[in-house]
Amino acid sequence: MPLDLGGLLTTGIHVSCVAAFREYLGLSKILVKVVDPDQMLGEIDDELREILGIYTTVAWGRMSFFGFPQEGWKECEHNGLTVLVPEGFRVTKDSVGTT
Repeated sequence: MPLDLGGLLTTGIHVSCVAAFREYLGLSKILVKVVDPDQMLGEIDDELREILGIYTTVAWGRMSFFGFPQEGWKECEHNGLTVLVPEGFRVTKDSVGTT
């Protein structure tokens, strides 16, 4: 049965779920790339795609939903998980420390 996992924004999977899925499958621990900063969707990388038998890949646009380039990956904390985000991704904290 064909399965689309992360091929579109509507079939994406949250970065925390990608990390947990990789751990559950016993794959190497990596920093998951955030391919959609709006929903914090994680990239289905080659290793995960191979073990799941997914033979397609998505061609993400050069620009994010927010208009900055999807390049220059840097580490970022998201709910206790370190992920990779594009260089133009910026977060701020409010007066109580919420991002």
